[in-house]
Amino acid sequence: MNMIEVEYGDKRVSLLPCPFCGSDPLIRSYRRRGLNYSIRCGDEFGVCRMRPQTLNYPELEQAAADWNMRPHLVRLPPQAGGGMLIGPRN
Repeated sequence: MNMIEVEYGDKRVSLLPCPFCGSDPLIRSYRRRGLNYSIRCGDEFGVCRMRPQTLNYPELEQAAADWNMRPHLVRLPPQAGGGMLIGPRN
């Protein structure tokens, strides 16, 4: 997957696109007991039904690490779940 270089204020991070729709991510900052950052799907057209987002983090790099985490997904055979994707297997 191609990383997207994003500059936010004086910070620069590399982010993966949305894992569900492929849209560019959107960085948001909040003033709650200091400055916090979160990253969410930047889909503007309502195509992405999942609309994932990270928790709020005090550092942009922490939010970027959370956003870029992609667990290995396993596709179940149709008879076991209709082709659903599930999280990592141990």
